Amino acid sequence: MTTNLAQHFRKQLDEIHAALVALSPLVADTPWREGGWTRKQIVGHLLDSAANNRQRFVRAAADGSFAGPNYAQDAWVAAHGYAGQPWDTLLLWWRWSTRFWRQLSTTFPRTGWKQAAG
Repeated sequence: MTTNLAQHFRKQLDEIHAALVALSPLVADTPWREGGWTRKQIVGHLLDSAANNRQRFVRAAADGSFAGPNYAQDAWVAAHGYAGQPWDTLLLWWRWSTRFWRQLSTTFPRTGWKQAAG
C-alpha cells in the first residue's frame, strides 16, 4: 500500500529528474561551486549514496539495526569517474536507481525507517 509519505517521495523524485533532464551537458560539467564537484559528480554521489543507503535500510529492517561501513563519498565519486561519464548516461543510471527507491518506499515496513535512521 502506498502511503502519503511514499507518494510525496515519488513526486519529489520525479521533480528532481525533470530538473536534471533540463540541464545541458555543458552545465552538468560545470562545478556547482568553486573548487567543488560538477553536477555530474553530484549526481554520481547521489547514485552512490542511494546504493549505500538502500543496503543500510534493508539490513536495518531485516536485522533490527545496521552496523556497516561509512560511506567515503570522495573516494566513491573518484573511483566511478563520474566527471568523465556522458550526462545522458548518468541520467539513465539515476532513473534506474530511483526505481529501487520508489519500490522500497511502497514496501518497506514502517518500523524499518526508524531502525535505518538510528
